[in-house]
Amino acid sequence: MTPAMPPAPVSGPESVPRVRALLGDAFDSVRATVADNNPDISYKVRGHIVDEAVKFVATAARFPQWCVVPSRSWT
Repeated sequence: MTPAMPPAPVSGPESVPRVRALLGDAFDSVRATVADNNPDISYKVRGHIVDEAVKFVATAARFPQWCVVPSRSWT
């Protein structure tokens, strides 16, 4: 029997505050780490990278029965 599909992802600007709330005060620290390792990317893109990483980890934790892999595309 195939497990049920997970619910549709929440994406777009409305999801960002909830994603950032998962990290709380650590969001800026994580974004700074991304900046240290990728000095050539913009401030906005650094935040987007962290947002997407948190969404991925939260999804993987919520649905451990699914084998998920991060996308190489985020546009």
